[in-house]
Amino acid sequence: MLGIIKSRKKAADSKNLFSEQELLTLADKVVQRYAYTIPQAEREDVKMSMIEKFLSQQDQITEKFEGKSGKNTYGYAVLNRICCGVIRKEMKRWQNHIDYQQDDSSSEQNTLDALLIKDEIRLLAKVLILMNDAHKSTVFMASYYKLSPKEQFVSEYDLNYIENKLLELLHIETGISKGEIYNCLSKVVNVVERKDVKSDAVRMWLNKQMEIAISRLNGPFKRASYDKESLQVLFEYFYMEQ
Repeated sequence: MLGIIKSRKKAADSKNLFSEQELLTLADKVVQRYAYTIPQAEREDVKMSMIEKFLSQQDQITEKFEGKSGKNTYGYAVLNRICCGVIRKEMKRWQNHIDYQQDDSSSEQNTLDALLIKDEIRLLAKVLILMNDAHKSTVFMASYYKLSPKEQFVSEYDLNYIENKLLELLHIETGISKGEIYNCLSKVVNVVERKDVKSDAVRMWLNKQMEIAISRLNGPFKRASYDKESLQVLFEYFYMEQ
């Protein structure tokens, strides 16, 4: 791991925000945050990819630091964003590997990792089912995370989804802003539920639903430490399985 950093001359440059050890420490903390969704055997590779991407963008990252937050807070946020990108890129490969490991008892740790991630996906499925407006919550979270609408979920939310052209309304472009997503979702509510709600009302409702999901995933005894970003990773696992 250190060899990757040392191979980059810029990492030793005094103008850079982080020392080698600081970068490694922050990367490790970020990966631990996603312990439920990154197989243990993949965690070092994820850290390696994170640090390589960080170093490749180091000049821009340093220039954008305005000092409004602590240096470590800023670095953690940047690495967290990078980590989410790495997870999304590797998620399908990991999922295929997990399915394979369930039929392969040659590696006890790999099997445990597979079962752990599967258990978290099943838990999220139960959490979503037990929520008020369960189908709506699933459909709207998928749109919020810019995932393509799935007919099976959309049809459960709106029996007239074809007539209402809901699949088209729920199609979210990659570069669209959060504000524009809420505007799209408010149109969906107004068409399906025959209401006249504004995007801000949809934003507050969806944020509340996510908070409920996070609270139930973490449990009353803090079995986990999910937040909105790690919920997104788990939701994408869940959505990919359906």
